[in-house]
Amino acid sequence: MTRRPLRQLSDSKLIPLCQAAGDADAFEELVRRHQAALTDFLNASIRHRQDAEDLAQSALIKAFMHIRRYDGRSAFRTWLFAIGYRELLMLTRRQRSHRRILDRLRGEVRPLVTGDPDWPIDIRAALDALAPEERDVAILCEIGGLTHVEASRALKVPLGTLKSRVKRAKERLAARLAPQEEDADEPSD
Repeated sequence: MTRRPLRQLSDSKLIPLCQAAGDADAFEELVRRHQAALTDFLNASIRHRQDAEDLAQSALIKAFMHIRRYDGRSAFRTWLFAIGYRELLMLTRRQRSHRRILDRLRGEVRPLVTGDPDWPIDIRAALDALAPEERDVAILCEIGGLTHVEASRALKVPLGTLKSRVKRAKERLAARLAPQEEDADEPSD
């Protein structure tokens, strides 16, 4: 099968090709469709583009290696984002552990990664001000584009809990960003 027909197939048609025959071309098409969104989602979480790209690559490799485990109960994108999210959690744990060791060795507190300079500082600061569970849902739903159902599956939380977190996150983000929007709307003299 050539690339052109693969582009015409839906995710649900490509996945059985990957599962049954390990079709690398079919999986490559899935990567083409979802890699940018996965990387953007991870970048929004850690604000360091190279780390986000590395995490996305790792998640895609794991997805390819375990594609037979995909059961179709959620969208492929949801399943992939859940793998990426778990990779992010593992990186965060490793960094936290490494930071503690370095702090003890140096006797100082090291600053966190400064982040991707392409991201507006006000949005990064607003996301950083959220509780971790609110930041996660804001990134998954608003930046990653997952539905509430998909995000609740990816995070393994009840749908009602996720909706509450999304509502709180939106309210807090709006409150944090609103003064800046009002300043921008005021006419200049």
